[in-house]
Amino acid sequence: MDWIPTARDSRWIATLYRGASVAHGATFQRWALDQLADRTRFSAAAWCLRRADRERLTATSTRGLSPRSLEPLLMLGAGEWLAPAAGGESGFVAQIEFAALADARPAAALLREHGFVQAFVGVFPQPGTLFSTILCLLRTAEDGGFSYADCDSLRLLLPHLAEAEALSLDIRLNLDRHLAEAGRRNRGAACLADGSGAIRALTADFRELMQRRVIGWDGVHLPRVIELGLACGGVHSKSVPALGLHVRIAASDEDLFEVHVRPAHPFDRLSAREHDIVKAIVDGESYKVAARRLGLSASTVANHASNIYRKLGALNRDQVVDLATSFRGTRPDDGE
Repeated sequence: MDWIPTARDSRWIATLYRGASVAHGATFQRWALDQLADRTRFSAAAWCLRRADRERLTATSTRGLSPRSLEPLLMLGAGEWLAPAAGGESGFVAQIEFAALADARPAAALLREHGFVQAFVGVFPQPGTLFSTILCLLRTAEDGGFSYADCDSLRLLLPHLAEAEALSLDIRLNLDRHLAEAGRRNRGAACLADGSGAIRALTADFRELMQRRVIGWDGVHLPRVIELGLACGGVHSKSVPALGLHVRIAASDEDLFEVHVRPAHPFDRLSAREHDIVKAIVDGESYKVAARRLGLSASTVANHASNIYRKLGALNRDQVVDLATSFRGTRPDDGE
């Protein structure tokens, strides 16, 4: 018989999904583990990612684990009990006894040396990506093993943590789409990718744009010309003429990168100062008024304006205003 959620379980699940609407990334993961700790006893926990083409897990959030005790857990995660095929598309949960693995797996023996005797693990593949979410809760001998009630409750609750995190990522990545629909500045279609360009999550408009611009795109990796920008670090923007795109890349938490793309626009060729001059042109300011406001000389403003007309291929002020209007829905290349 399936475990029937109690009223307390139902309230906890509702709280979890409400939290997913306001917290994202590692912040959400740490908060969710705290919430779970209030609901079900465990000694330590690790929230991890696993790529199907790699054995080692990546810990994105932990609770009650030292670096020395986390390392064997990540090593153990490469074992057969976390093989992606074991859970299919829907995922699975399992209770692990480290004593049963200790002889064959040195990592399990190390975990026992750190006092851990059991783990309750949930493996949840993320559809359409190479990634799986791994939730691992551990108990020490001192705290006693997981009871039958604990196991039944965790089988119900752990899948909701993975689903709530997916909801959190979806809200985070689709924020710019909602801004665009409201006519506000935004950074374009979005995805999250690791340092080698494997995509963990993406929006529908990102997928649609890549399918239109990249012949034979596999759907799970960034195109090579965009992936090369991941090594630059920090927050930076670049144009990709080969694809007719403008790309903004920012390091995120969880050792991931947030990548925004949009169709290239003539304004992408302007500097930050030239954007200031464009604003003056759109507002109808004279060069003298703009110079006074920006702390420049009138001749400097005039030189900037000349460069703007040349870069945009505009013949008069009205054409600059028209281009500025079409650019209003995207964020200028300001390096934010």
